[in-house]
Amino acid sequence: PGRCDTPMPLLHVNNLCEAIVGALEHRPAGAFNVTDGLSFGLREFTDRLASHLGVPGARASVPLGLARLAARAGQTALGLMGRGSALRPEIVTLMNTHCTFSIEAARRELGYEPSAREFLA
Repeated sequence: PGRCDTPMPLLHVNNLCEAIVGALEHRPAGAFNVTDGLSFGLREFTDRLASHLGVPGARASVPLGLARLAARAGQTALGLMGRGSALRPEIVTLMNTHCTFSIEAARRELGYEPSAREFLA
């Protein structure tokens, strides 16, 4: 939905585990942002994943306003049936919202250095 080209942080589970080990070893005070150190838009991420898997990537986009409207309608319809919807309007908005985090404090205080993972390298 939408262009999905705004940067968003990614975190591979192995990098998360490395950060946890660093926190256990260094025992710092506070909380840290931890990402893979790379930011891709959702479209680029899914295109790279599709290429890695040998399957076609997305062929088209739904305009953001229409996607929000469809998500709202689906949420309402499923709500009337007593069920929840995974694709809510705020999720559509989030997929198109610039979102990055600095991992410098984790690098400095935990010795964290993310490794490139699989098809994102």
